Amino acid sequence: MEQNEVTPFPVVENKQKNDKNWKIATVVASVVAVCGIGFGVYGMISANSIKSSITTKDDEIKNLNTKIEDLNAEIEELESQIEEQPIEYDDWDEDSEESEVEPTVDRNLTADVQNGVFILMDKDGKIVAKDNTKDVAEIVSCDSGTATSSSPLKCVAKSADGRSVWFTYDFESKELKSGYSD
Repeated sequence: MEQNEVTPFPVVENKQKNDKNWKIATVVASVVAVCGIGFGVYGMISANSIKSSITTKDDEIKNLNTKIEDLNAEIEELESQIEEQPIEYDDWDEDSEESEVEPTVDRNLTADVQNGVFILMDKDGKIVAKDNTKDVAEIVSCDSGTATSSSPLKCVAKSADGRSVWFTYDFESKELKSGYSD
């Protein structure tokens, strides 16, 4: 029988390789651990920053809601003041086609144009009738006949586009009518 010769070199070479592998594994594990710790710290800092930002935004929203409530209260107060004020001939709704009729027995009315709207006022300056269906630039003439006559008030005016416009006010029916002459 033959004996195998055992040489110590292969064992030593294997032990050196094994130590080298452990060192590499330790370095890689250390790098991974440091990266994990860094990622965790970054996550915590980022979460705190986001939480702080949300808190700041919530405070801003609360402040803006308070301002909105204050402005709404101010609007309500102003609207109530508007409702309490008497209507002057400068304050009517230009989109309305209805005439505001005040009872009058006085046949001495004054015709006027305000913001393109033809109006009739009594001696106290109250609106007797208005017509906002025509865009009036100026009144050319008005004739109400005599104080004892039952004829209507007749006015001729020019529209903003230069057309001739007529207005008649019937004292009996308190009705104001208008049309174009051309």
